[in-house]
Amino acid sequence: MNEPHAGSTLRVLGIFPHPDDEAYSCGGTFARLSDEGAQIEIVCATRGEGGRDRRTQPVAGEALGRVREEELRAACRVLGVAPPRFLDLPDGGVATCDFPTIVGRLVAIMRELRPHIVVTLGPDGVYGHPDHLALYRLVIAAFGAAGGGERFPEERFGPAWQPHRLVCAAFPRGLFRPQYDRMNVSPDSPTMRGIDPDKLGTEPGEIAAAIDIRPYAERKLQAIACHRSQLPDGDPYQLFPEDIVQRLLAFELFTLAAGVPLERRAQRLDEGLRIAADA
Repeated sequence: MNEPHAGSTLRVLGIFPHPDDEAYSCGGTFARLSDEGAQIEIVCATRGEGGRDRRTQPVAGEALGRVREEELRAACRVLGVAPPRFLDLPDGGVATCDFPTIVGRLVAIMRELRPHIVVTLGPDGVYGHPDHLALYRLVIAAFGAAGGGERFPEERFGPAWQPHRLVCAAFPRGLFRPQYDRMNVSPDSPTMRGIDPDKLGTEPGEIAAAIDIRPYAERKLQAIACHRSQLPDGDPYQLFPEDIVQRLLAFELFTLAAGVPLERRAQRLDEGLRIAADA
């Protein structure tokens, strides 16, 4: 399964909590990998129906979820990613879902798609969002379980498949503190209980990969702009408080959560992997 073979195709699976999480965290890396011939799939846990519509004629609830689904589909087209799949978990309530059931669904997806690399958000939830934190725990469990075990038999969840590497999008320490502060005082946003805002983000020594996305910065901005319902005045630079988006357009950072090790500050997510053409 892990033997090298010329002409093999890298398969990447991104798993994210809400529409737009894929764009700001990994958009440049996905665009770059897609241009290089990788097959990239995205699973989104929710449809973002619990968020706020910032357009001039806002909608809410299921209607907003349908809008955000189409926005994610548009962003995937910009990035060269396959149409997204949805788990249809409740926006704002991922932590309340039945853990074994959702892990099983993720295991089945991993066994079906057979990704070499799985990408998700990190254990700090970027800015402490409860859905982000809960999904990280689900993905970690599914990554470990996809390779086999009586709990997830092949007749129900497909042939065992162990992805080679699980990485998490990472951000410099303190970068998202303004977003944490904004969400903690907003009446329509989740409360970040038990989060130490001074510990949000990643120290330089913890970074496993730093991907240069400067040639793809415009594509990343276009993908963010697809999520128009989340952007005041439709401006992609307004997705987060001042200056955050600008700082996300040069390098995308990742930590290693599990699987085949990466040399510190590798320049590619697939660095050091041995991928068979038929695996």
